[in-house]
Amino acid sequence: MDYQIIVTLGEPELREINNFNTEDIDVFEIRLDLCSKDFLKNEIISILKNLAKPILFTYRSREDSSEKEFSELIWMDIKHIIEEFNSSNNFLDIDMKSGLGNKEIVSNDSIFKDLHNKSYQTIYSLHNFKGSFTEEEFIRSINNFPENQSNSIYKFAVLPKSGDEALDFLKLGLKYSKQYRLILIVMGEFGIFSRLFGDQFGSSFTYACISNPRAPGQIQASKIREIRTLAGFK
Repeated sequence: MDYQIIVTLGEPELREINNFNTEDIDVFEIRLDLCSKDFLKNEIISILKNLAKPILFTYRSREDSSEKEFSELIWMDIKHIIEEFNSSNNFLDIDMKSGLGNKEIVSNDSIFKDLHNKSYQTIYSLHNFKGSFTEEEFIRSINNFPENQSNSIYKFAVLPKSGDEALDFLKLGLKYSKQYRLILIVMGEFGIFSRLFGDQFGSSFTYACISNPRAPGQIQASKIREIRTLAGFK
């Protein structure tokens, strides 16, 4: 599978989606926490039906988001949306919590419920905004995720304090990408290369923006495609 570009959208971008060029986008990430309850209830479904590309639904807690705006949601606020787009072409991001330094490193605190009858592909997502993950933490996290199935994807996003720390993290992708489907994101100033050429380190997807960045270090999808083409990559 080619390296795929996921673009992060909140309510402002979704309202203006027809004004953007979306040809370089492979998957639309819908940040539910960046949408108002009224928008989710009355407008979002009709907009998403016109996207004609796979959708990734994500809900970030306030402490796991770099954005100022935030909607406090519960399962019933989004249940109708998740049921409407239930398909193996689409994705759910299951936000995990890290207990770094503890024996049990991962616990599931996802907003998404009642998923046993759903067809979505699953992205298990773990963030560290204070540094990176050691190899031991990396493997222990995967082993403690709720499922280990062929349609499961494991996403690790880190904010390293040095270039060496970023490189050590990316080397984990090279080592383990044959065993697992991975997404490796290096946020911040050391992460531009990982967003452009993450596939060279075993990452299946990268995250981009369509206008303003929605995470530290994000760049526009069109720029990713342009630079990769110039460098001889798809």
